[in-house]
Amino acid sequence: MSRAVDMTEIAAKWALFLFPVGVVAVRHWASGFFVVLALLGLLSLRRSLSIAKLQKEEKVVFLLFALVFVSFILSGTVNGWESYHVRYIEDEIRFLLFIPIYLLVKRLDDGVKYLVQGSVLGIVVTFGVAFYESAVLGIGRATGAYSPLLLGPVVVTMAFVVVNNLRLITGSTFWYYLSLLSLPLAGYAAYLSVSRSAYVLIVLLSIITIFIQVRGQRARGIWVVLLTSVFLLTYEFAPHVTHSVDRVVAGVSDVIDADSLSVMDTGGAGSSTKQRIVMWHAAYQIFSDNMMLGIGRGGYPYVIDGYVGSGRVNPVVANHGHPHNIFFETLLSKGGVGLVVLLSLLVYLFSWAYRSISLEVYAAKGMMVVLGALFIAGMFEASLVIKGNYISFNVAYLAVFLSAMIQDKRGNRIG
Repeated sequence: MSRAVDMTEIAAKWALFLFPVGVVAVRHWASGFFVVLALLGLLSLRRSLSIAKLQKEEKVVFLLFALVFVSFILSGTVNGWESYHVRYIEDEIRFLLFIPIYLLVKRLDDGVKYLVQGSVLGIVVTFGVAFYESAVLGIGRATGAYSPLLLGPVVVTMAFVVVNNLRLITGSTFWYYLSLLSLPLAGYAAYLSVSRSAYVLIVLLSIITIFIQVRGQRARGIWVVLLTSVFLLTYEFAPHVTHSVDRVVAGVSDVIDADSLSVMDTGGAGSSTKQRIVMWHAAYQIFSDNMMLGIGRGGYPYVIDGYVGSGRVNPVVANHGHPHNIFFETLLSKGGVGLVVLLSLLVYLFSWAYRSISLEVYAAKGMMVVLGALFIAGMFEASLVIKGNYISFNVAYLAVFLSAMIQDKRGNRIG
């Protein structure tokens, strides 16, 4: 039994290390290693539970993750389990698999170190893919195995995870210097993705990092001024950034000036921004007719034509499969119940991480970064709660940093 347990933990460490490496470079990489972690957790669940000694906060988190899956089951049930509902089961069950993965990782003394080192290597690999696509293949936007909307935000999130957890890998000269090298590579990979979500993440996660790493209002103010200067210079001299910011400003301006979102012209400068906003409007219209449990996951493209025909929403929204926002997506697909559950989970984790930072719990900084990225990127993309690879990324990172917070809190100092 002891040898079997040791092999399970060794396999878990390798899975954590390899998980971030090809997450945006190789199709099904994230889902594959997520399944490995889930299977290891399920196969050793009995032992994990026997030694877990769960705290009240952990039990609350387990309940909330389970309720995310339950809200999917309820919405599918009241909407008749259409085929498009059923195909999302394999994605939604990943929220439930947080529990065995968390219990597995909690048994590891240094699981978070393996994830951070894997993130460093993942950044280097992602940069290599982005540079190859841009410099060799001549692709306008680096896409990786999936999309620039995944590549950009994920590589930025990994970079800030590394920044806020450098202490975990300072014991190795190789990993320390490789981590420092990876940071500008991450920024350039994000730049090549031309992902506005990634650009916004860089700005806001930089501010979050200042407030969780720098002490003293004066020092924080100096850092904010320095970063603001860097961002302004980037806007001035980086064409991709300039173009993206100008298009967002133009789009928002047109929305403000529009008499009605249902009939406004969504073409021209800032078209993607305008289309996102009218999709959020459409999502709210769908929610207003299905307030309790929504229309079920995946139902948006199957009902939207009726709303277009009635003139309640802008016709352009029929060209998209979801509203590009995790909160509006949850609102239309799972209703008010689903949104309350999702917000409860995120707010509870955020408040726990915030309290832990004030208590000098080091791993809470990584948790704050992952949650911040989830909130921020979720304002522009729904993939974080409907695409398996993105769900796998967030669930795995949350499980690792939450377990590290508990270890740190109990005096098992990490790093």
